[in-house]
Amino acid sequence: MATKFYCCYLLTSLNPKYKNHTYIGFTVNPKRRIRQHNGEITKGAKKTKLKRPWRMVLFISGFPTNTVALQFEWTWQHPTQSSRTKSSGLQNLKNIGSANLLRAKIRFLYELVHLSPWNHLPLTINWLTEDYHHLLTSCPDLPKHITTNITSLEALDDKSDDEEEEEDKDKESSEEGEGDEMEEDEEEEEIECMVCEEGMERKGKGSIKCVGKGCGKSAHVLCLAREFLKDEEKSALMPTTGKCPSCKKVCKWADLIKVKKKELRG
Repeated sequence: MATKFYCCYLLTSLNPKYKNHTYIGFTVNPKRRIRQHNGEITKGAKKTKLKRPWRMVLFISGFPTNTVALQFEWTWQHPTQSSRTKSSGLQNLKNIGSANLLRAKIRFLYELVHLSPWNHLPLTINWLTEDYHHLLTSCPDLPKHITTNITSLEALDDKSDDEEEEEDKDKESSEEGEGDEMEEDEEEEEIECMVCEEGMERKGKGSIKCVGKGCGKSAHVLCLAREFLKDEEKSALMPTTGKCPSCKKVCKWADLIKVKKKELRG
C-alpha cells in the first residue's frame, strides 16, 4: 500500500482585481483541494472565496508526517514570525507589495528548503505549469537531494481525503494482524548491528539495511543515523546521505527508509 501523501501548495489568484495575490495551504489531495478553493465542491477555505478563481502553481511533497508538513506550511505562510527564520536572514518579506507577492513566495520556498529540518528530507517541488518559471531568477539553487518535477493535476490520484483516511485505518488494522501472526508462527532471526555490534532483529522496526549492491548488512536505525550524521551539519536532525560502515557505499537516507517501509508493508 502506498505511503501516505502530504504536501503544501501555492495558489495564485486569476481574478484581475487580485493579480499576483497568493494562498499557501496543506492537503493530502491537491486535485480535490483546488476544486474546493474554486467553489466547485464544498469545504473550500473562506479566505479564498473573494479572490476566485485560483490556479495552483506548485506543491511540495515528500513530508514523512502531516505534522512536519503543517510546520512547513506555517513557516512558509509566516516567514517573519517563525523562530526557524530568525537567524537565517529570511525575514525580509514585509512590505513587498502585491505586484511581487508571487515572486516572493516562490523565492521563500526555495530558501526555506535550505533550513533544518527540511533540508534533510527527500522533498520534491512539483510545478503544475511552466508559466511562472521566469520568477526563479531570484531563487537560490536547491539542495542536491531535493528534486523538481513538472506534472499536471490530471495525472494525480483522484482519491478523496475521506477515502485516504479510511485506507489508513485499514492499513493499521492489517499491520496489527500480521504482527500477531508472526509472533505466533515464527521467531525473528537475530543478527548483529554493523555499527554497535549488538544483537538485533533482522526485520524489526528498529533495524535498517544497506541498499548497496551485494551488501545487505543491517544496523539499528539510531546507530546508522548517528553514523551518517557525523558528516552532516551539527544542526541536522536527520541524515541526508552517508557511507555504509560495511561496504563503504554512499547511500541516501531516503532510499534506506523507502526500502524499510516496503519491508514493513510486506
